[in-house]
Amino acid sequence: MNFVNTIVKPFPTFEAREEAFRQRISTLLPRTHAGPGVFWKDFSRIFDLGDGRQSLKNVAYITANPRDCLAFSTPRKVLLAAGMQAGTARLKPAFLRDVAHQFDLGKNLDQPIRSLSGGETVKLALARVHILVDAASDLAMASPFCWLDRDNRVYLESVVRRYQKKRIPVTLFTLTGEDKTQKISDNRELGAGWFTPVHFHLTFNKVRLVLGSTLTAFNMPSPPRVRISDFEAELASPCLWVGGNGQGKSLMAKVLSGATAYQGTANINIERGSRQARLLFQDVITQTLLRSFDVLRSQAFPNGSEKTGKIYSKIMSTFNRLNHNEQFSLSGPKRNEASTLLETKVVLVAVRLARRSGCLILDEPDWGLSQMAAKAFVAAVVDVSHDLGVPVILITHKPWWNAVANSRIEIFKSNVETAVDGRLTSFQIGFKHVDRT
Repeated sequence: MNFVNTIVKPFPTFEAREEAFRQRISTLLPRTHAGPGVFWKDFSRIFDLGDGRQSLKNVAYITANPRDCLAFSTPRKVLLAAGMQAGTARLKPAFLRDVAHQFDLGKNLDQPIRSLSGGETVKLALARVHILVDAASDLAMASPFCWLDRDNRVYLESVVRRYQKKRIPVTLFTLTGEDKTQKISDNRELGAGWFTPVHFHLTFNKVRLVLGSTLTAFNMPSPPRVRISDFEAELASPCLWVGGNGQGKSLMAKVLSGATAYQGTANINIERGSRQARLLFQDVITQTLLRSFDVLRSQAFPNGSEKTGKIYSKIMSTFNRLNHNEQFSLSGPKRNEASTLLETKVVLVAVRLARRSGCLILDEPDWGLSQMAAKAFVAAVVDVSHDLGVPVILITHKPWWNAVANSRIEIFKSNVETAVDGRLTSFQIGFKHVDRT
């Protein structure tokens, strides 16, 4: 879609984009990327704004992490609240059901939001602002292209058209190049380590799990059960995991890294034997738990800060060589300065590599980065990881890496079962080893 009559504002960095977006919504969103001190300062200022917020209360918005604009526990409650804000006519059950189905959320209405995939979460955020159109004066969206695959962009286009039809201004706050779809074809864009692949053996055997945490039982009478198809393959790093929104890519990464409970066997074997995979979340800000850069580096493991620092320096050195637009210190941010999102990503990677991981999994590594910075970041991480003998798995819906990854796995959902009331009760996740495209 050509977003005609839509203001698209590209920014070179996450920090610049966030500041512009926060100003647009009257700083109602505390900064979580700049450490706990800044977060609590911003949080306190929200209450000091008083009636000054009233003039902007009708700005509908979707944040860079769509969960940040969803205040309730399930999609049904989010949509009901949006209906109340837009007017009583929107509270009719048939209307809410129609909206849920329009955004392919009919089976997820009573599923805890924390167990939705990234794509499902942004579709819910889009459904919410779809309902709010009659009560909104403006619509602002941050990085709308970072969460949706190509097939699901129709939901974004639908919302934009709905607002345009009512002559309501729409502004997209993007990161430079985030909407590009061209594949990487020039080898000069990659680090040297890309061409010395690390081989590994991936196994899933009789894996079963319940979607969501142990608290899920308090929200749903029967949480969805997931069956994982048995799969075994010899793969070469970097290995690309592809698949549409909601197909189970991130869930499989959490299984491999031990971030979610499961039954059965899921492991990675490399030359040094079987080791635990380590995961970098798509939204790394959540993964930091508001810890500062220095705390993240020092808590790697006992006496591990020095090794983490050396790995951090190697990654940053390679990044600086590949991306001339941004140059970073090899020792981290200056004293009393907040780390950038890129620096936070790199220190989290360094901590994982310092623990001699069996595999490093990067879930949507372009999140929060311009296209050029994302390419340099991924190439630098692959370069240093391969030098340490650690394979890398890239999880992404972006087509950028399709032509250059050394192996590719497609992940897909099947055998979806629902209850009489439409609730999702179970599904299966399968794998397919595919050639490069």
